[in-house]
Amino acid sequence: MKKLLILLIFLLIPWLLPAPGSAVCHIERIEPINVYNRLAEAVYTVESSRNPLAYNPKEDAVGGFQIRQCKLDQYIKETGKFYTLEQMYDIKTAKSIFMHFSWY
Repeated sequence: MKKLLILLIFLLIPWLLPAPGSAVCHIERIEPINVYNRLAEAVYTVESSRNPLAYNPKEDAVGGFQIRQCKLDQYIKETGKFYTLEQMYDIKTAKSIFMHFSWY
């Protein structure tokens, strides 16, 4: 009789315990932090004094980030995206190429 009573209690426990409520989890979307933005701004300031039209004739370096043809060739080889040296005067394009190599 004791065994039957214990078995009955164990069988009734799941009905006596309440189920957890339907909790809703909200995930907030946060923009990723680009740790290289400050580095890019520093390079832009030092290399060209924040002049997107800067040109260094000694190195044939172009634009605000002073990108040379050899770096551009490496970028084209790695990404398959083709840019010319003249396009490096556009600060957004030059920054995207600089940022590609900033994790090296």
